[in-house]
Amino acid sequence: MAEEEKNLNTAEAETPETPAEEPKQKGKKEKAPKESKADKKAAKDAKKEKAQLQKEWENSIITSKRVKREERRRKLKRAMLFMLVVALIITSVVYIMLLFLDENNVRITASSTKGKTISLSMDNDVWSPYLNGKGPDNMEDLSYSKLGYNINDQLGITVADVRQVLLDGENFQPGIKSKEHYISFAFLLRNDGTDSAAITCDMTLEYDKVRNLQNCVRVMWGTSTRNHPERTNVDIYAALSDNDRLFGTAINLSRNPEDKYIEYVAYPVGSDDPSVDMVERERQMHETGEYNDQYLNGYFATTPFFNEDYVFNYEDMLEGNDIMYCYVVIWLEGSDFDCVDSALGGYVKMSINFTAH
Repeated sequence: MAEEEKNLNTAEAETPETPAEEPKQKGKKEKAPKESKADKKAAKDAKKEKAQLQKEWENSIITSKRVKREERRRKLKRAMLFMLVVALIITSVVYIMLLFLDENNVRITASSTKGKTISLSMDNDVWSPYLNGKGPDNMEDLSYSKLGYNINDQLGITVADVRQVLLDGENFQPGIKSKEHYISFAFLLRNDGTDSAAITCDMTLEYDKVRNLQNCVRVMWGTSTRNHPERTNVDIYAALSDNDRLFGTAINLSRNPEDKYIEYVAYPVGSDDPSVDMVERERQMHETGEYNDQYLNGYFATTPFFNEDYVFNYEDMLEGNDIMYCYVVIWLEGSDFDCVDSALGGYVKMSINFTAH
């Protein structure tokens, strides 16, 4: 009996008491354990840190976009600057080229239309749609007169000289013939087709309308054709004048001041004196027999410029495969009443154009 009690006590000592499980109540959820303040603070800090990271990420995206936008803007700016520099260089080169072409030079062009083809040559070897009639570096006044306006400043090329060159078509020598102070060149215009073509011929005129240098310009223009040398023609063109000293002269008897006056190619030495009466001077030249000599020296009528924009503008015919011989001389006539110091600094630009129809 004592032994059984002992064993029972030993068993009770070895087996711990476990409280009996209470039956779960139906319909009721278990309550979550309450969070400690430390846990709440940690969660709040984590949420705040997450928001901060989100904001920094968004800011980094915005910053990246700004950087990219700024980079694109800088690249565009550099590209535009580069293009501007290139354009400036090209413009400068073109400007220098234009100066080279325009400074005392005459551009000549040939345009082919309506199936008609024409071309130009300065050497009867190479033919092209354009030429450049190169002149001297400096243009100073001189005179058609054989006496020369300043004795030695003589043109040295007369209408008779040019006519003879054109008539001798087979031996016509094209090329640049410019000398000191005047522009001169001869060239060929060819009808490349077998049919006849109507050719519009014009010389354009641009000038400074303040100094009016064009008023003392003279243009000698001569043409002939290989097939019809009898059609050889040479004219000297000049602007109409509003100088009343020409009123009543032989070539202006029927003209009124409002019509302006036809110029002479060159005037007798001493005519630049404003006190000289040109009508009386003509009478004296007839009486003394001097008139014929003065005629040879240039005292004959010019052909007026076509208008303010053209020296001449007319139409001619050129047979199939025929060649037109052209001769040009341009100078500043020193004996012209308008060739005065006030014209210095002015400019005149001319170009010759042919169009086949």
